[in-house]
Amino acid sequence: MLDDLLSRSAVLESRLLPVLEHPPLYPSDRITAVRGMVGITFEHSQSLKILAAARNCTSSIGMLRLQYEALTRGFWLLYVAPDSTIEKLMNGFSREQAGESEKMAMLAKMLEALEGRAPEPVLISLQGFQANHWKPLNSFVHGGIHALHRHRKGYPVDLVLNIIRASNALSLMAANLANLVTSEPFPPGALLELQFEFATCLPPLGQSAI
Repeated sequence: MLDDLLSRSAVLESRLLPVLEHPPLYPSDRITAVRGMVGITFEHSQSLKILAAARNCTSSIGMLRLQYEALTRGFWLLYVAPDSTIEKLMNGFSREQAGESEKMAMLAKMLEALEGRAPEPVLISLQGFQANHWKPLNSFVHGGIHALHRHRKGYPVDLVLNIIRASNALSLMAANLANLVTSEPFPPGALLELQFEFATCLPPLGQSAI
């Protein structure tokens, strides 16, 4: 069952990733930053599935938080981040610049700032994920009770399957974000069609993965 979902998820990913292969909508540091964050979002999803395939489930679940944060950052970079922040992110890399970048808005502030700026369905999805998953994901990332209990007692198959499905849903959102800033977007309705085609790879509406 797990291997079947991983195999099907790989096909879904192969249908989404080409959106990053096309040139950007126009030359822009902001668009470059957004596309970079989309790439990171997909990388975290790939890592999550590799770890799940190896049955390293604690580490796999931790990747879901990283994927969600990268996706949220991507939307924040597109809709909210000041030009000065984009400039700091894109103009080289040094210890001093890294220190400045650490002053960027954290998750709660990004979600708050996206209100009224991002499309309502995007905001609802990001806020819903945060409400349902943030506390247990923090526990897995920081070696809390969720991580220790599951590592000792084992991971139910349904939990691992739901984590993969949640990751796939974030990847679909990442493809939607990339679609906004590419010169060759998906045809109208194509991403919605993929949701139906790969429905078994995605979580039921409103279901928490953990």
